[in-house]
Amino acid sequence: MIRHLFCIAAASALLAPTVPRAAPAAPLSMGVEVGGGIKTVSATIAAFESNYPKPVATLWRSPINDMLQTTHLSVVNQDFKYDALFGYGFLTLMDLIMGTYPVAGEGDKITDALISALDFDPQQVRSDSAAIKAAVEGSTEADLLAAAASGSGAIGSCVAEIKSRSPYFHTRPGSVGLLNIMDAVNVPTDKAGIERWAEPFGYRTRPLENMSGLLKEYRDKIANAMQMMKAMEIREKKRMADALEEKAKAAQEKAEAAAASAEAKSE
Repeated sequence: MIRHLFCIAAASALLAPTVPRAAPAAPLSMGVEVGGGIKTVSATIAAFESNYPKPVATLWRSPINDMLQTTHLSVVNQDFKYDALFGYGFLTLMDLIMGTYPVAGEGDKITDALISALDFDPQQVRSDSAAIKAAVEGSTEADLLAAAASGSGAIGSCVAEIKSRSPYFHTRPGSVGLLNIMDAVNVPTDKAGIERWAEPFGYRTRPLENMSGLLKEYRDKIANAMQMMKAMEIREKKRMADALEEKAKAAQEKAEAAAASAEAKSE
């Protein structure tokens, strides 16, 4: 219970990133037809609530709603096509958001409910993300740039798919996916690093530059939340220890008073 309260209090530091919020619904020219019409944001939200009928902890509603709405507006765009880097970036963001969720085991359930509400297969998204992650682990910048050029393997096949589109439709998860890979192999996500990586992966530099601060912002908020939680836990433990000490002291004084009273009566 105490840990639950710490997490909820600390979550105030984990709000949605300060990037421009999308409009509440996609214009008709921006969407794809779903069941004879454009799937609306409200339909996606309703699908999420159906997939996960439990209440979401209050302070997590804002970042989850932000992910749901902004991703919805990307996926209903007629130029959007799913790829493994999108899945990898999406889970990167959701793992950061849900990492401190106060109810054990519910973070993955919420993430899967959100993925399903966006009309993706959670198992496929997780499989694609795991394949990208495995390809990145132990690799160097040169390894990954070579993999991107190869057209094969988890990285190369994804890049070939991205490059086959003209132009590639940038999304927040897709951009974060590439930026997180850069970060994983110690490539600075600054202008020079982005210019070096964008073209080999089929991305454009400007959208990546615009999104480069997002991952850092999420991580900073997570770090601040964890520090807050630790400080609150220390204070709470001290408060409880002090309360127990006071209770023990009061009980001792009461026992001594009772003993003294009994002794006085016996005399």
